[in-house]
Amino acid sequence: MKKSAVKAPKRITYIDTAKCILIVLTLLGHRVISFRKLGNPHPTLLMLIYTFHMPAFFIITGVVFNIKKWLNASPIKFITSKFLTLIVPYIFLDITGGVLIMITSGSASLDGLLPIIKDTFSHQTNVGPTWFLPALFIANVLFYFFLRYYKKWFKYVAFLPILIIGAKIIPSSPLYIFITR
Repeated sequence: MKKSAVKAPKRITYIDTAKCILIVLTLLGHRVISFRKLGNPHPTLLMLIYTFHMPAFFIITGVVFNIKKWLNASPIKFITSKFLTLIVPYIFLDITGGVLIMITSGSASLDGLLPIIKDTFSHQTNVGPTWFLPALFIANVLFYFFLRYYKKWFKYVAFLPILIIGAKIIPSSPLYIFITR
């Protein structure tokens, strides 16, 4: 019996390079924050990095969104796929990280497990960087419905006001700080 080979999607080098640079900037931004706690602030560098690095990840996700694959898929299939690839890893990483933090802090107990699980399923994460996975899940689902149900010309213009409104509403966003100066 002949096995059919599954073709891996072709990688786009400049997208992979951009993701790599953004990951390095994310690490640098977190390092600057930890230095700031020690009294060595770098507000300009921090403002520069935080102004664009996370929005850029979301933009890249939109750029590589496979419209042909997903627009013909049912909403249930799309949501299930994104749930399995983003939310399940989030739950695993966040609970595992919370348990490891509990163990290494010397306060390991079964009573400590319930707050870890509760934090995972609320907006409070046990492992800081994991917030990105549920946020990406929500962005993917919104983007899918937006592309699927809005007129072609409108879908590309409508996200700009959403970004601006979001930046004005979220006071901790670097764009908010920049706009309100």
